[in-house]
Amino acid sequence: MNDQKAFLNKKWYIPLNFFASEDEGRTELPTEQKKHKAREEGQVLKSNEINSAVSLFILFAVFFFMLSYFARDLVSVFTEQASKLPKVMSISIYSLSFAYIRPMLGYMIVFFLISFVVNFFINVIQVGFLITFKPIVPKWERVSPNFSKWIRNSFGSSEAFFNLFKSLSKVAIISLIYYVMLKSNIGKVSKISEYSLEGGISIILSVAYKICFFSIIVLVIISILDYAFQRTRYIENLKMTKEEVKQERKEMEGDPLLRSRMRERMRQILSANLRVTVPQADIVITNPEHFAVAIKWDSNTMWAPRVLAKGQDEIAFIIKQIARESSIPVIENKPLARDLYANVEVNEEIPREYWEIVSKILVKVYSITKNFIRG
Repeated sequence: MNDQKAFLNKKWYIPLNFFASEDEGRTELPTEQKKHKAREEGQVLKSNEINSAVSLFILFAVFFFMLSYFARDLVSVFTEQASKLPKVMSISIYSLSFAYIRPMLGYMIVFFLISFVVNFFINVIQVGFLITFKPIVPKWERVSPNFSKWIRNSFGSSEAFFNLFKSLSKVAIISLIYYVMLKSNIGKVSKISEYSLEGGISIILSVAYKICFFSIIVLVIISILDYAFQRTRYIENLKMTKEEVKQERKEMEGDPLLRSRMRERMRQILSANLRVTVPQADIVITNPEHFAVAIKWDSNTMWAPRVLAKGQDEIAFIIKQIARESSIPVIENKPLARDLYANVEVNEEIPREYWEIVSKILVKVYSITKNFIRG
């Protein structure tokens, strides 16, 4: 519950009410197992707007770095074609087009490769390295001739409205940027024929530079909003009903009733074993409530006292109960019981550092027992 409140309080979460109506009854945040299954199905958190913004930014940076080379080659192309102006009428349109495009092919290939590499790495950063073909595998059980549902999902859903708003916003704002940039440079652009070839190309590239710069800013802002929306949408799509959460917990932890029966069965088996081993002990050292350690000492067969059984909480209670039923002395010694439980395994001899204190307890018990028998 606290995790859910913390999640909803984050600034990037957009609590749009119409999500709840689309997934009625799904009120629980998705578990890690649910997210893992969704990832295998190809359902991942991803914003294509981030790809567009970052790609355009990188291409813009590369273009700015190569601007002088690009302008030089562009001037060279126009100069070369201008020198062949008398022959233009006899050249086919394809040859003429290729003559202009050929020097620019290198730049186009560089931009294409950079865009491909950038998009690849941005996808890896967003969703990790994931290869799955499940999203493209046909799922015939989902095929349904429900035209009204298709209309609602395509045009009436929150995602459709947001995508429409996003597209219209990009077109409107970038068109406004074009208009403002051209209007502010209309004097230079209208008189571009009066400039030299280098000057004309410089004006065009300057306007293009400004348009790209402000367009990138717009795309970055839109990509941030889109990521927030996609994150909200991703979580809402994976939300679970309370019954699904219970079922998943059962699958992971097992049926509570079955686990209870198994624990009871294990307790019975352990109790049966303890009823065999504990009566053989000479003493039981207790905490007194949390730990119990049953110890046996036989000078003829052992080098040191041996731990026959040990237990904590419920098992400790069973050991003490069996010890009392078998008339075995139960001695309270909190530090010793705790240390023996932590450091000595069943059927192991106790370490040398405990010999003295255990021997004193055994001597005391033997003397009491001997006096009791004599009395």
